[in-house]
Amino acid sequence: TGVMQKCDTENANKRVYSKETLFREVERYKQLVRANRALGELDHPDSSVISLDRVSHMVVDIWTEGNNVMGKIKVLQESKRRK
Repeated sequence: TGVMQKCDTENANKRVYSKETLFREVERYKQLVRANRALGELDHPDSSVISLDRVSHMVVDIWTEGNNVMGKIKVLQESKRRK
């Protein structure tokens, strides 16, 4: 659990989002969280399309607090795939 994004502050992707934009998108993202579809990869991959074989975590809760986007994530175990 912790800060996932800050308003008007450069993020790891070198982007800056206003409070209005960021909070609007958090409300949209909550739909994915509720549907257990809010998955992510480590290290900010080049593509915005999540690769299921590289998924590392799932966002289980997201909310706004002051100028921050807060969230709770669940780290996923590596699956045992047959080769």
